[in-house]
Amino acid sequence: MTLKRYAVQSLLYRSRLILLLNLVIMMLSSGLAAGAQLEQSYIYNFWAEAVPAPQAYTVSHLINGNDLGIGKFNNPQDLGVSKNNRLYIVDSGNDRIICLDQNLELVKVIDQFTNKGKKERFNNPQGIFVADNDTIYVADSEHGRIVQIDQNGELIGELRAPKTDLSIAAADFEFIPLKVNVDPTGRIFVIAKNVYEGLLEYDLAGNFKGFIGAPRVTPGVLDYFWRRFATEEQREQQALFLPTEFSNIAIGHDGFIYTTVANTSAMWSDVIRKLNPAGKDILIRAGFFKPVGDIIYYTGPSRFVDITVRQYGVYSVLDQARGRVFTYDQNGNLLYIFGGPGGSIEGTFTTPTALTHLQEKLLVLDASSGELTVFRPTQYTKYIHNALMYYNAGDFNNSTAMWEKVIEANANFELAYSGIGRDLFRKNQYQAAMEYFRYGNNRLEYSKAFRFYRKGFIEDNFLLIFIVIIVSGLLFLLAQKYKLKRVLFSKIGQVLPKLPVKASVFKETFNGLRYSLHLIFHPFDGFWDLKHEKRGNLPTAMIILFGLTITYILMRQYTGFIFNFNQAAEINLLFEILSVIIPFMLWCLINWSVTTLMDGKGTMKDIIIATAYAVIPLIIITIPLTLISNYLIMEEGAFYNLFLNTAVIWTILLLFLSILVTHQYDIPKTILVSLIIIIGIVAAIFLGMLFFSVINTLIAFLSTLYKELNFRL
Repeated sequence: MTLKRYAVQSLLYRSRLILLLNLVIMMLSSGLAAGAQLEQSYIYNFWAEAVPAPQAYTVSHLINGNDLGIGKFNNPQDLGVSKNNRLYIVDSGNDRIICLDQNLELVKVIDQFTNKGKKERFNNPQGIFVADNDTIYVADSEHGRIVQIDQNGELIGELRAPKTDLSIAAADFEFIPLKVNVDPTGRIFVIAKNVYEGLLEYDLAGNFKGFIGAPRVTPGVLDYFWRRFATEEQREQQALFLPTEFSNIAIGHDGFIYTTVANTSAMWSDVIRKLNPAGKDILIRAGFFKPVGDIIYYTGPSRFVDITVRQYGVYSVLDQARGRVFTYDQNGNLLYIFGGPGGSIEGTFTTPTALTHLQEKLLVLDASSGELTVFRPTQYTKYIHNALMYYNAGDFNNSTAMWEKVIEANANFELAYSGIGRDLFRKNQYQAAMEYFRYGNNRLEYSKAFRFYRKGFIEDNFLLIFIVIIVSGLLFLLAQKYKLKRVLFSKIGQVLPKLPVKASVFKETFNGLRYSLHLIFHPFDGFWDLKHEKRGNLPTAMIILFGLTITYILMRQYTGFIFNFNQAAEINLLFEILSVIIPFMLWCLINWSVTTLMDGKGTMKDIIIATAYAVIPLIIITIPLTLISNYLIMEEGAFYNLFLNTAVIWTILLLFLSILVTHQYDIPKTILVSLIIIIGIVAAIFLGMLFFSVINTLIAFLSTLYKELNFRL
């Protein structure tokens, strides 16, 4: 491990310690009183671990109706921002729109508007959008319309339920618009309750043009399976395979439509989408994980209810399930998370319903508390945004400087390492770029840098490489010509008989290992002779098992970075050893148990020896493949996978033939026995895990009981 890697680890531990100390100090000093912040910011790393991160935003202040002098907000539902930075709050329960200036001071309250000289009021409005010409679009839900009014409260126009042949025009359908947005060309997009065909699209004149971007749901195999065998009553009770509804909509600076989907139980579904004019989802999801919010959860996936898009493709989404805000860059990389559930502490929420940005601030509206929380970015967040800004402007030096400051504040932020690596790559410093891409777990760009580094190394050392290849070829030809392999084995064979009687086991082991190379190419004769001619023995089998264990550990630890998705620093040697030995022994034990009941001819010893010899391809292919993998780029991964899969398939075939020959079965019976063995192994592992789980629970209970009795007595 390099000195730089130690430094990174040191920064990581220091970051965690500082985070913990900050939390303790804040709790002790303020007692979580007014103005206190809940320090719970985190980010997910490549390994799907929630690791500490500096706080991204802090609470600037809170706004409610009483502070504005207009009475308490009642179930507020949406926020809108105009071009001149005026903020509009949809106070749904009070049927009004609150307008604040850029300093968040009251400008006016819109609780009615004029329609041909007649005053009209809203009825439970749910959504709002303010166009660049200051036209206000309000989703007047209970009146079943989209209202367009000017700043003076005069009605400009309204949109009603569209005329269409689809299900939306059914006699019992009730048009309830929930959210509205308008793109730079004047197209109006509406989200309506119980409309599954997608966004409703209207043109500038208010004519309905159709639906766009329906978030289709693809039923899984299990869904079809259960419906195939369910009764009619059960089928009626099952949910229909309907598309899910959009929960909110925003238009980015690039003119594309960003949407969120809230009602989904699928963790990896596309809950955030970016729609082009044709309604196709073009959102880039190049991060470690799809932008779905929390990766690890116990109470269900994130439920996104709003989205706001800022410059450079940065977008933030509001998770109503846990009151958090997740922010991603244009490539789908997670930048930061803040907020939290509860609502009793500043910066946390009970039922957040709306999210927007006002210049550099982020604003979150909570329907339960009736408050608007204004967040200001920390210096850490400003570094991230500046790094992205400089990068998009082509100022890579300043972008790198910002990423370095981000790493100083948060050694866990892997995207920052990739940002520095990109700058080094552009400067043709490929080896240094590879190191930073490795720290950032960025295998794709690591492969690009390695391609150029490898090319340069070959060009600089071409003569030496050429000589090594020629000499190696000559040595191979000489070995073939003079049959050095046979001479070597014959010399060893001559020495082994002269060893003492106690050393005869070495001769048997050597011959057994030599025979394994014959067996894997001639399995039918090989397994027959292995059993009946005693060509194999237990010491050899144990050596092969030991070799397989070492091979597995080496593969896990030293496979090339591009193809190695194991967290090397967290590898437990004992666990890795057991990962080989336990499956091996389970296979042998269950194999013997099943074949004993099914007229198998092999003994336990025969099974262990045959199974050991069957795994030889894994050893002879994986060891050189592990070495070679360090010199391959991602595009050459097909060769790596080809040889790795060849080793696995070859081993599986040999295991199958070992059962067939050792127990003298025919092919159908061998297939049946193999399936039973596999099922038996799965059942044994399940029962083992269940047993240890029960034991752990019992130990925890007894420990708690002991502490309770000790405390009371």
